[in-house]
Parts: sequence; structure tokens; C-alpha cells
Amino acid sequence: ASENGNAGFAVEYAQADTDSWTELSFIESAGNTKSETGYTYRASDLGFGAFKFRLRQVDVDGSASYSAEVEVSIDVPNEFVLGSPYPNPFNPSASFTLAIKEQQEVRVELYNMLGQMIEVLHDGVLGSNQTHTFSIDGASLSSGMYLVRIAGDNFTTTQTATLLK
Repeated sequence: ASENGNAGFAVEYAQADTDSWTELSFIESAGNTKSETGYTYRASDLGFGAFKFRLRQVDVDGSASYSAEVEVSIDVPNEFVLGSPYPNPFNPSASFTLAIKEQQEVRVELYNMLGQMIEVLHDGVLGSNQTHTFSIDGASLSSGMYLVRIAGDNFTTTQTATLLK
């Protein structure tokens, strides 16, 4: 309802199963006021999974206190969400993300444009509602376009990545 000597609020988050907190933003406060003041912050691009959030209220003298933790779950909205390779074009490596709605066996393969399989990037179970990151290592590959094929129990998709040396 009022503030006295308040410097602001740090918005912090962590994966729900860890205590490794990261500051998303620092919101400066009104400092000293006897009137009610509202603050908002929108967290984006966190990926999928369960997260916990808290506020670290910081006074102008540097002392701090923490709010209660709040847990939020961000679920995959469709069967899967596939991120584009980055960077694309790439040299020497690129990465992309995949999140799936239901835990399942997933195989991720890299093909050249002749249809020859170059490498299996993953072959096994992936957990649901989590962001998984995969890397393409182009150090031993020739310049050109490559296909990434991803096949799960419930879906199959492809995307392209271009290596420029």
C-alpha cells in the first residue's frame, strides 16, 4: 500500500525442480510513496516446462527480501513445437529446439540433399513439456543444404539448414 526506501523489484525464475534462480528483469519502484502503486512484468521465451517465480524486493540501502514462490507450467500447445535452426545459414554449427506434448520415442536425423543419412542426432525417449536442444556440427560437412528429419510416435516433420563455409 505504500513504499519507503524501496529501490525496486527483481523478477526471478527457476526450473521447478531446481534452486538455480535467474533474474529476468529489474523493475524500478516509485521509491517513497504513501499511495498504492502497481507494477507489471511479462516473462516470455522461457520454453516449456514447470517454472517457479519470485520477487526480490530491494531497498535503496541494498537490503533485500523475497516474496513467496509461485509455480507456473507452460505446456506444449500441439503435438510438437519445433524451433528453426539458428543460425541459418550456419558455420560451423547450428542448434534447434524441440518440445513435445507427450513423452515418446523420438529419432532426429540429418540428411544431405541426395537423401543420404549423415548422422543420427538423437534416438530415444524425450520427456513431455520440456524444451530439448539439438546441435548440428558442420565441421566435417561440405557447404550445402541439409534436411533435419524428426520422427516421433505421433508425428514426423522436416526442416532445412544451410551450411556455408
